[in-house]
Amino acid sequence: MGAWLIKIYMNIVEFLGRILILNRNFPEGTTDRRNIRYSENGMLDVFMPEGVTGRLPVLVYIHGGGWVTGSRRSCRRICAVFAAKGYVVLNLKYRLAPRHTHPAALNDIADAIGWLVENAAEINADTNLIFLGGSSAGAHLAAMTACIASNEKLRKITGVDVPVEAKNIRGLILVYGGYNMRTILDSGFFMINTMIKAYTGGASQDDEIWNRISPVDYITKDFPPAFITAGERDHLFGQSVEFSKVLDEKGIKNETLFFDRGVRDAKHGFFHFYYRECTKQAYERAIHFMRKQQGED
Repeated sequence: MGAWLIKIYMNIVEFLGRILILNRNFPEGTTDRRNIRYSENGMLDVFMPEGVTGRLPVLVYIHGGGWVTGSRRSCRRICAVFAAKGYVVLNLKYRLAPRHTHPAALNDIADAIGWLVENAAEINADTNLIFLGGSSAGAHLAAMTACIASNEKLRKITGVDVPVEAKNIRGLILVYGGYNMRTILDSGFFMINTMIKAYTGGASQDDEIWNRISPVDYITKDFPPAFITAGERDHLFGQSVEFSKVLDEKGIKNETLFFDRGVRDAKHGFFHFYYRECTKQAYERAIHFMRKQQGED
């Protein structure tokens, strides 16, 4: 199955999912503005608590989908959950492979952060308190964005300019992501080789692009703290374990919520299914982590 067939198949599954399950039962007390163009290439939604009067911390949320599919429209309830807890949440659309290869998605995320900086007053956002988050490929892109912001070498070789200082990125919410693009090939995850081939434009592992797409390779002392969650039933589970270990070795604060095989619902994609107990735990722990990075806990 090629990347375009994966895209068609997953788009159908996602459409049905968001209509039937994923965006039902929004939490109360939030408001949103949808379909805002942040650049020539991207759109975003903004979610926030009702009755906002002062500046609030920000979560920039990046959807998953293996770099080739997925949509912000399936993440609206997730974003509303965080908005209900006192955050301004940007829910991003970005360019997808195979039509748009690395680093197009990262450039779009950087542009969205630039839009945030320019429009912070209008949306009551505190740009000194930015969190980046996402699931699956979105977690990879969030971690890569943080690497670019905190590693001058990676910023130069990717040509991506994240328009905030690393210190303003207070933390990452990383949900069952991929962080080492070489070891992930042996994970057994559905069509992972095809998806990475699409993301890299068909490059072989000997090509230079493979040396700049793995967050594990670019962690510096300025990398932000991270909350990492995944379940052992997920083929990508080892990626989260490996990334946490690397952060420990580099002296970077990180908190983990790992579910063992006995938690049957903690499979890839669980963050979308709000009614599962593991999902509720992940939301609660993620928000607790964010508040600690803000100095509230």
